[in-house]
Amino acid sequence: MTLVLKFGGSCVGDAGMAAKSLAIIEQTRQRQPAAEGLPVVAVTSALSGVTDLLVGLCDGLGEQQVSRTLGELQARHQALLAELVPAGEVRGAAAASIGERFEKAERLLFGAVYTEELTPRTRDLVLSTGERVAAILLAAALRSRLGDPGGRAVDADAAGMVVSPHHGAAIVQLEESSRRLPSSLRQAGHDGAIPVLTGYFGITPEGHCATLGRNGTDYSAAVTAYVLDAERVEIWKDVDGFLSADPRLVPEAFTIDRLNYDEAEELAYFGARVLHPRAVEVSRARQIPLVIKDLDAPTAPGTLIGPNGAVHAQVLKSVAYLPGLSTIKVSGSACGYEPGTLELIAGTFRQAGVNILSATTSQTCVSLLVSRREMEVAVRALERLTTHGVIQRVETDPHTALVCAVGAGLGSTKGLAARVFTAVARRNINVHLISAGASMVAYHFTVHEDDLTATLRAVHAEFFPSAHQRG
Repeated sequence: MTLVLKFGGSCVGDAGMAAKSLAIIEQTRQRQPAAEGLPVVAVTSALSGVTDLLVGLCDGLGEQQVSRTLGELQARHQALLAELVPAGEVRGAAAASIGERFEKAERLLFGAVYTEELTPRTRDLVLSTGERVAAILLAAALRSRLGDPGGRAVDADAAGMVVSPHHGAAIVQLEESSRRLPSSLRQAGHDGAIPVLTGYFGITPEGHCATLGRNGTDYSAAVTAYVLDAERVEIWKDVDGFLSADPRLVPEAFTIDRLNYDEAEELAYFGARVLHPRAVEVSRARQIPLVIKDLDAPTAPGTLIGPNGAVHAQVLKSVAYLPGLSTIKVSGSACGYEPGTLELIAGTFRQAGVNILSATTSQTCVSLLVSRREMEVAVRALERLTTHGVIQRVETDPHTALVCAVGAGLGSTKGLAARVFTAVARRNINVHLISAGASMVAYHFTVHEDDLTATLRAVHAEFFPSAHQRG
């Protein structure tokens, strides 16, 4: 069966890391029986930092800035190509293809500069450049290492990864992609070549490039495994896997060996940026395991995500968080029983482009969590609703952090919630909003952002005291 290998931006960011990624692809291909048809598909992100620079160009258009930045990016890719591929026909062809991609991006951005308009469609096409040139580079390096046919770059939009027309946050259309993408990948690998597929974007039904959002290459890899009914997906990064906490805030954090899909999805959504949440959703649909692997420790087990994660004796496995949030309290005497109040608020936020991260209600108040960046827009939208008579007052707290305690069995084990909140209370930390029961594997609660680090350390120490004793 096929193995899908995804490589993050740091895994192809310089010659040393790219060489390690190429070795992983080569070794995996050698282990896979030749009779398997399409043994390996590699899915690549853009080189580290490239998408951020392209986003910066799109957000601050200027002719000189476009020329300078794209010139620097092309020079970086050409230099890396020269380090990985000896001079000759293979390097020359790849260099020309990389140059063509950057020239196209430059023309698109110059057009936006002159017209003073950058449409979402054009923006996504520009942002896809990083993955396109990374695939060309890796495919050429594989050909240099393995000889003909080596690797073959495959653009996801041309290959038929069909996505919704929501530019910047597209959703893959699995049924249509299943009809189109497998044949393209098999054609790319028909002569033994290893397809190197671009992550992060696909093609809309109307035929336009649309991106999947940040870290979308994880999602692309999971979709690739889905349409090929692959054996597993290996997500190669520069981290050990999912951790019991953020090591920047909790130095005693350690790698989690196994998670089930529910646990991984909660952690991915609530701040653990190891994996795109939709990658879990797609893998669950066909029960395909995902393995998070560290490129610097390839023999380490990493984190295995599958249908049956291990249930630890202490139940809790990790504590994650979302910083930079605002709490908005909408008060009114009829909030709790007036039909349609929550629908009215949600509809108003949708029209204003504000995403509700969480909501809790009482008889007289609805408490909402939104990104701090969206707070002012949200408040202005709510102020227009006071004329309906249901909403009488809007209060905000712009210094909120959301904490998520995750583990299979949290929702069914007596006394777990008491341990979590007692540990926090011992640090004299006030918990504001609590959500339990919505998920059987997680508790969510908010604290003031100044208390975030202490909160994480308190919960982690309560459930993993031996780690803190070692630390």
